[in-house]
Amino acid sequence: MRLLWIVLAWVAAACAAGGQTAKPERIGYTPVGAGYFPVPAGVEPLAVPNGSFEHLDRGRPKGWHAGGLKPVEGKAPHGKVFLEAPAGGAASLVVADLPVRGGKGHLLSLWLRSDAPLRAMVYAQDAPSRFGRHTSRNLPATGGQWRRVGLYFRVPAGATKARLMLRAGKDPTRGPVAIDDVRLRTATPKEMTMAYAGWRARYPKRDLAPRPTDGAHLALTIRKLEEGLDPERPFLIWAIGSSYTNMLGMGEIPIEIIRQRFPNAPEIVYKKHVGAAVQFNYIRGWARHIVVPEQPDLVLIYTIGKAEDLDTLLAELRRGCTADILVPTIHWRMRDAKLWGTSENAADQDVAAVRRVCAKHGVELVENRREWAEHMKAHGLKVEIDAEKGLLKDAVHQSAYGALIINENIARHVAHPPEFAYEPDARERRLRAVACKSIRANERIELGKGWKADGGCIATSAKGARVKVTFQGRRIDLIGRRSPGGGSVRVLIDGTPADQVPAFYMSFINVGAKNARPKRGLVTDRAPHGAELGRNVVPQTWTITMVDDAGNYALEGTVTGLDGRGNNAEPFTSTSGQITVPPELWRYNRGRKGEVVNKKGDTFTWQVARATLGSVDFKGAEGERFRAKVAQSLENREHTLELIATDGEVRIEAFDVFEPPLK
Repeated sequence: MRLLWIVLAWVAAACAAGGQTAKPERIGYTPVGAGYFPVPAGVEPLAVPNGSFEHLDRGRPKGWHAGGLKPVEGKAPHGKVFLEAPAGGAASLVVADLPVRGGKGHLLSLWLRSDAPLRAMVYAQDAPSRFGRHTSRNLPATGGQWRRVGLYFRVPAGATKARLMLRAGKDPTRGPVAIDDVRLRTATPKEMTMAYAGWRARYPKRDLAPRPTDGAHLALTIRKLEEGLDPERPFLIWAIGSSYTNMLGMGEIPIEIIRQRFPNAPEIVYKKHVGAAVQFNYIRGWARHIVVPEQPDLVLIYTIGKAEDLDTLLAELRRGCTADILVPTIHWRMRDAKLWGTSENAADQDVAAVRRVCAKHGVELVENRREWAEHMKAHGLKVEIDAEKGLLKDAVHQSAYGALIINENIARHVAHPPEFAYEPDARERRLRAVACKSIRANERIELGKGWKADGGCIATSAKGARVKVTFQGRRIDLIGRRSPGGGSVRVLIDGTPADQVPAFYMSFINVGAKNARPKRGLVTDRAPHGAELGRNVVPQTWTITMVDDAGNYALEGTVTGLDGRGNNAEPFTSTSGQITVPPELWRYNRGRKGEVVNKKGDTFTWQVARATLGSVDFKGAEGERFRAKVAQSLENREHTLELIATDGEVRIEAFDVFEPPLK
């Protein structure tokens, strides 16, 4: 109710300030209208400090960095002051630390008066992802009249702050540029869908009706989109690959298509990690360090490389998690022009081999290259660079139009087929605490003294009461219910206290802030993309420090201390045996033509954390349902989970078991 009053007051303030709300006259990601845009129920206004520029500090708008724009007192669309840049001159306007809501859609709007487009970029300052942090679009020209102009955008999951940059280049043919009353709010899913539809209308229509085999290898994905996730949580998509993956955006297009097909789907969160020209072999390290620890629902891989490296990568994912996997074949690029009409292969991809590897691992193959070619033929397009009307914006990267086609080819597969290629319960299944049933004959729940059935749960307040779960898989979650008098349970895995079980995961290997910058490419690509765990592992932070410019380094742990020295081009196992660094996962470890790849003082840091919980707490609001990831990264075999009540009330509804398809 309080939020509703805030929204109503905000709308009233907008109207009182000199403009009535009105539907946009132009729909898309950059709507245009004669008045303030409508504010749907359920959105959240987000503060833009001094967004109306009424507060000045030494002749400048307080809180903003303005270049070429000066405050003008006069007939402003809002208040008394607006900012204006003279005709022909360059202009820029920047503000930082705008509040945003990670993973959600937003609408930025402002009054604009210009006879030329204005470049707008929103950059997520603190997003956990290193890529996909910004949205950049041209705000349309307004014919030299004051018009309300907007920008719909989405920020990556986890982001809380964003920087806004508005820019007009120097152009002697352009008239004055004026800006006033910048506002920001969240946007509803319906608004984001309408914005996407308005943008999509500029391109040729396509038939995206599902084909009989679409989705055959996405049984878990379809079940989650149709039935939801319980307890409620976002559906997580992880995209990993090269700059080709980066050019696909932040998942906006697949998310919109999926929502149209599955209107009751849970919230969908899209994360990505990419590198410059990175191929399948290096992505394997990212799969281990970034993707598997987060246990996503769907993984998208879009890049090039050898089929045998894709085989190894897919095996890494199939052992580590139960996520469905989508692999598109590569789009047509200038380097492939000579193959047009003669081969389905790319200059650097054997399509038939990729097809065989995907079939081996039960992966959903997207025949993107074939469908890209069919679209080109249908619309008279060529393998050529044409950023505005073609599918390539340069020799290798897809344009916005090209990215649309690829995203649609991918999203088309997210459909319910007549028959799935696997039984979803074979990978993820729920063992209900009351009347447990499983497709695995060895899975069962055994109750000790002190437990009773209560409202679909098993419950106890008896200290020492035990429950034993026999399960088959690599991960097990507990679904419980909290209460103000909730207690806790101790956890044992295979008879061992869970906080002593040798089950771990590793975080992303971060490059040091002061690492040497290469002449070409990303500093993050001059790094080990993966390590391996060995024996007697102790949770701690590990750091590799280069000791010279010849690839030699020292490995040190915050608990273990100095644990050996190695070279980035040679196999290395630490003195304690905890860490192995394979040279094939260290990208650019051998410099070409005398190039120094890693310089003395460069550092690479990551964490090793335990993947089990020693105890689970049930204290909280009455009846609140929760999920606890009790154990993951176990060996993929039969295990026993024992819970021992220590105090208070314990109510357990179910256990979710995760059994990846590879051992």
